[in-house]
Amino acid sequence: MMEPEIEEIRVPRAALIGAGLLVAATIGLAITARMTGADTSAPVLPAVTQAVATRDLVFVAENNSTEMVVRDAQSGAVIREYRGMNGDGGFVRGALRGLQHLRAQRGVAADEPYRLAEWPGGRMTLQDRVTGMIVEVNAFGPSSVEGYRALLPAPLAQESP
Repeated sequence: MMEPEIEEIRVPRAALIGAGLLVAATIGLAITARMTGADTSAPVLPAVTQAVATRDLVFVAENNSTEMVVRDAQSGAVIREYRGMNGDGGFVRGALRGLQHLRAQRGVAADEPYRLAEWPGGRMTLQDRVTGMIVEVNAFGPSSVEGYRALLPAPLAQESP
């Protein structure tokens, strides 16, 4: 019976030396950065955690989805009604389509609220807290932002000194 031949695998010496130098250089740079403080000197942007305005909303489609009522999730009050497909609420409906489709796939009830938030600098998000999806309303343009801004509570009036 013949014994199987074992081939010797040879790695070029230059490749081994190059890999060793790369590891040594990486460790050296990490040590240098730690000792000089270079790893902490980058500017740190403050975290944006406080929304300017928020509201939990329930979107209820009526009459085969040509009409939609927007309600405040806490009070149940009607905030806005969109009637027909004549462009009334088109931006609001457009941003909701993907979120509603995902909810339907996952079997989530349509009456679960979404959270609309405006952030410092004018950024707006619509968050489905059930599925975890977030839509950047600004991505749909200024008309969409204005359509959603109308659904937020009115800002508190600033008192004059």
